[in-house]
Amino acid sequence: MTFDYYNTFVDHAIGTIGVAGIIAGCYPAASGSLADPNQQYCSLIHRANGRILFVVDTNQNLGTARTAGIDMAIRYALPTPAGRFGFAFDGTWLAFYDVNGPNGKIEAKGTYDLGFPLPEYKYNVGANWTLAGFTVGAIARYVGSFKECGAFNSSSGHYESTGGLCYADVNAPHRQVGSHTTLDLNASYTLSSRVGKTLFLVGMTNVFDKDPQYVYSAALANSDPTIYDYVGRFVYGRIQQTF
Repeated sequence: MTFDYYNTFVDHAIGTIGVAGIIAGCYPAASGSLADPNQQYCSLIHRANGRILFVVDTNQNLGTARTAGIDMAIRYALPTPAGRFGFAFDGTWLAFYDVNGPNGKIEAKGTYDLGFPLPEYKYNVGANWTLAGFTVGAIARYVGSFKECGAFNSSSGHYESTGGLCYADVNAPHRQVGSHTTLDLNASYTLSSRVGKTLFLVGMTNVFDKDPQYVYSAALANSDPTIYDYVGRFVYGRIQQTF
């Protein structure tokens, strides 16, 4: 069993602001702010005939970033006459994830404000059984929930479901992107012979074929491949020979 506490501070952090952050900085009045438009952000927005053509969002020095949390790992093995049982747990708890940049301090824990999800909890739980060359295993993968906010449309006077920043507008309506759990299964047999060991393995990922959570603010198919499985149920096999 291990518990690792981390507290990391990065000065002149390199990353992207995010399209939503750039637009919010250039048009602060859209979210009800009285602040002046940030001309640095406005210069990244390219327009023609009064319409936005594209937004330049490349890596740059954003300011400072600080994050802290706890990583936890547990391993336990139980030998019995009926075989060897193994149990595993790997999890992380996010205490905070703060970024200080041109738009001020962003407390991003539990939100999608930085353009990627930062749930408070994530963990994997696994178990396996081994007997006389046979092994059967299962892994459950859990991603906690996080919040995304709506964006205010100053033209219509209403909030929209996409592109909002929770830190920029405390009055913005929000929704919880629900937690997500998937299950993987695998089974194998190891055959020992004069020429070495031959492993026969089959497995299935995302057994229940769960779709990724819907994230309105995400740019790729309204979800995020950095944290969710896009492939769906997938069956695989492998034969491995060791000498």
